[in-house]
Amino acid sequence: MNDTKMIIDAIEIMKRRFSQDSTALWVTATGKPELFVRDHFGAIIAEKNPDLIVSREWNKHDLALLDVNADVQVLIEGKHLYDFDLHSKSIRGRYRDSVLQDLEKMKKGVKSRNYVSLLMTSIRTPIPNLLARVTKYSPGINEALKKYGSDLMEKSVFEARDFLAEFGEIMIETELVKGQSLGLDIHLWMWLIKVG
Repeated sequence: MNDTKMIIDAIEIMKRRFSQDSTALWVTATGKPELFVRDHFGAIIAEKNPDLIVSREWNKHDLALLDVNADVQVLIEGKHLYDFDLHSKSIRGRYRDSVLQDLEKMKKGVKSRNYVSLLMTSIRTPIPNLLARVTKYSPGINEALKKYGSDLMEKSVFEARDFLAEFGEIMIETELVKGQSLGLDIHLWMWLIKVG
């Protein structure tokens, strides 16, 4: 099984589906979309690969792809952050530690091929006061937009690449979701990293 191609194909299908439905935009505008994306991602892999058993939260791993005998073949761990998180040394350090913990967890117990996915929310519109309690992390979004201006998302994409290079090879980088929700300019990026 070429699991890299299978997983990338699932990401591309998810991207096409999200582009036809505003739900992903709304989820991203109102909070972290990590579980929403994980569940759609797993469902697409299961739908397109009926010879696999796809499990959420298998032995505390975000997604596990099992063969027909329920033996683990692939583990996928997911993380989500906001674009401005990558520009804070302390927050970036916490995410680094979290990914390293996931990598250690993947090495224990089962032999598998391992991947990490990273989601990055970028809201390119200042959050008005009336949406401050609707859009999560609005103070951080507004502060970062003031500090970095319209280049925030582009700078953050470069920072994400640099951040991820430590953990493995980037297999895909894609803007999974883009559009308008609640009058805001919403972008959700996704990376898939193959780890050793």
